[in-house]
Amino acid sequence: MLTVTEAAEHACVSESLVYAWCADGTLPHTRMGRKGKRGTIRIAVEALDGVLSAFKVGARRSCSEHSENHRKDP
Repeated sequence: MLTVTEAAEHACVSESLVYAWCADGTLPHTRMGRKGKRGTIRIAVEALDGVLSAFKVGARRSCSEHSENHRKDP
């Protein structure tokens, strides 16, 4: 199970986007903590990978490949 921060790093997106996906039901997640408390969000790697593959348009690149391609001068 991943934290929101770990899920954001895995998906190469911001933490706020992961929170938004959880809030709107796009990303299945579990809240862990005492009843009546908000708890911490945990996300299964398989659930995150499933959401990412549903969004997939082309070949998936790693975060470092993505960053390197955007830093190169034309």
